[in-house]
Amino acid sequence: MFKNPRGSDVWELGYVKKDVYDFGILLLELITGKESIEINNYANNSNENLVDWIAHLLNSSDLYNVIDESLIGRGFEDEIFELLRIAFTCLQLFPSKRPTSLELYNTIRIFGERYCLTNGSEIWRQSEIATASTLCEIVEAEIT
Repeated sequence: MFKNPRGSDVWELGYVKKDVYDFGILLLELITGKESIEINNYANNSNENLVDWIAHLLNSSDLYNVIDESLIGRGFEDEIFELLRIAFTCLQLFPSKRPTSLELYNTIRIFGERYCLTNGSEIWRQSEIATASTLCEIVEAEIT
């Protein structure tokens, strides 16, 4: 681990794991359809920190009250719960408890493979959207 001028390894760890924390916030923004300040308000209104609030949501029916309405009832519940669990690990209060960027990458890669998503190299080469009969046949259009 690098030493900062003040000699604090804890500061370094917090700085390095800040990207992981920010990714957790991004996941919550996508799941809830709310900005981070609104997400923090949800947690504060229940007198919990973000991690406790997510843990509560994962174990209750309250989750459906905070999920973006456009995601509800579309058959993505398992994926939403899994992404919420990933956010939970990214938002741990202590940086040492959060995954590293590499661990997070591997988790997301395995998540993508489970749902027949690729690393993106094949997707970006496609020139048109095709009608798919299964999840593994989905082809996305090239973004230019």
